[in-house]
Amino acid sequence: MRASVPSLAIEGLTPDVRLLPITEPELTRSVSVAVRAGTASAPRIAVLIAALREAARGLGEHSS
Repeated sequence: MRASVPSLAIEGLTPDVRLLPITEPELTRSVSVAVRAGTASAPRIAVLIAALREAARGLGEHSS
C-alpha cells in the first residue's frame, strides 16, 4: 500500500485518532510534463522525462 498521507502529517497523533487504509476507490495520480516546443529532446529535459517514466513503471502505472 502506498502512502496517501505524508509521514509528517501523522507524527504526534493522539491515541484517540486511528488511521485506516483506503480500500476504495482506487487512488490514482496523473503527472504531466509541459515543455517549450522543440525542447523535449534537450539533454536535461530528456533525462527528467525518462526518470518520470521509469518511476511510473516502477509503480506499475501506465506511462506514455
